[in-house]
Amino acid sequence: MLEKTNKTGLVRGILVLFALLGLFSISFAYYVQYIIGAKPCSLCLYQRIPYFVLGVYAFLCLVNKNTHVYYWAYVGIFVVNVVLSGYHVAIERGVITELIPCTTQDAYPADLTTLELKRLIYNAPISCKEVMFRMLGLSMAEINLIASSLIATALMVFRKHANSPR
Repeated sequence: MLEKTNKTGLVRGILVLFALLGLFSISFAYYVQYIIGAKPCSLCLYQRIPYFVLGVYAFLCLVNKNTHVYYWAYVGIFVVNVVLSGYHVAIERGVITELIPCTTQDAYPADLTTLELKRLIYNAPISCKEVMFRMLGLSMAEINLIASSLIATALMVFRKHANSPR
């Protein structure tokens, strides 16, 4: 009975850690965007989604004992995030070229007013090749690639540990 209680406590602790990790990741992304002023590209925005889901997944696991459905969906989301962030890193490093949604418009109509031109420039999408922020020499996409890979691996190890008999 004591082993089951210890295992349950460990599982709950790991779930709380996952929830805090998701909260920290999103908070940091918003800090970089709104406080530091580094405008994200479209791929950066897509890469935030799994971290929102991380908190929801951890909460659902804490309140519901039947988590296998949530688990596999979540592992799938993080595997997709590994691929997406790897693609983003490849664009940043010039290994592959970016798709049309990531690029800015090359020419604007000649009859635009100054205010319209300023609005277009301000709202123009950021190129996915542009690195707007680095930490420890790594871009946010590179940090996300590492973090997503570690989280996907941790989720698989966590599931194996959570289901193993003691």
